[in-house]
Amino acid sequence: MSRRPYLLRAVLAASGLLSAGLLAAAPAMADGTAPPWAPGGVSQDQNAVGGLTFYDASGNVITGGPTASAPFAAFVQGRNQTRAVTWTDTKAALFAYLPQEGQTPDLWTSNELMGLASTYPNGSAPGSLATSPLPLYTGANDDTTLATVESDFPNNSATAGYAHVYELRLHTNAPGHTLSTQYDYADISIDDTAHTWTLVFTPGAPATAPGAPTGVHATASNAAATVSWTAPANTGGAAITGYDVQKSSNGGTSWTSVSTAFHTSTATSHVVTGLANGTAYIFRVAAINSAGTGAYSTPSTAVTPTADSSSLTISTPKSTAYG
Repeated sequence: MSRRPYLLRAVLAASGLLSAGLLAAAPAMADGTAPPWAPGGVSQDQNAVGGLTFYDASGNVITGGPTASAPFAAFVQGRNQTRAVTWTDTKAALFAYLPQEGQTPDLWTSNELMGLASTYPNGSAPGSLATSPLPLYTGANDDTTLATVESDFPNNSATAGYAHVYELRLHTNAPGHTLSTQYDYADISIDDTAHTWTLVFTPGAPATAPGAPTGVHATASNAAATVSWTAPANTGGAAITGYDVQKSSNGGTSWTSVSTAFHTSTATSHVVTGLANGTAYIFRVAAINSAGTGAYSTPSTAVTPTADSSSLTISTPKSTAYG
């Protein structure tokens, strides 16, 4: 069964089904070396939101194989969800693109559909693939081969990062809907001599907000308190860039952030000033990364700042002369 290549840009431009909140931050757990159009591992196309994982028929992860095989991978799973939340009947469609030098990935037009869109979750898939809510393309024996893609769209580039490289993109759709604007992707290299393909790069799942810090402790002083904590074990796949320290003077009924300066500090101890002596305070802390602010910690025990009354003032002695 043959499938003719066609342009996808117009279809994607017409689709506005997903919220901007799904756009990925810097990816975590990327595989391989990023290509020129994804400096630092972040694609220049903002609709590229995650990577792909390839599986054989037994559910084992693969990173290469023969270009003449159909399908080249039994299953291709996206690492990020790209469907709209209102879609109940979901399908995944896989495309192969020829990178074009001098153009950002959103402007590439040479592409080929790898096979008919397949429904997911696929209960017949092995292991956790059968129940995973992530986009899953199931290959078929009449799929387009990578050898055909190479023949239809020869890669004649001699530029490092472009030569022999093709990009696979996984979109989702549903009855009555166009393809999702966002997609998961992977870049592969095709060896013309060995007639094999090899994974060269795919981004990881997008970063998520970090977990909650632990062990929050406060020590009171004069109109201040020193708050310390332990950084969260779960960073959300991105570096912690700061913390939000909050105080409460009514037992946790309401909370107030004490200083935005802490939002860009990775220190795990801060002195909170401007407190009222004689008032009991509790504190909680949340970590911040590129994906946002995470969950707040369990509050500290209450502490009460007091004026420093431990100092002793001694007046300068005076002497008087007699006679």
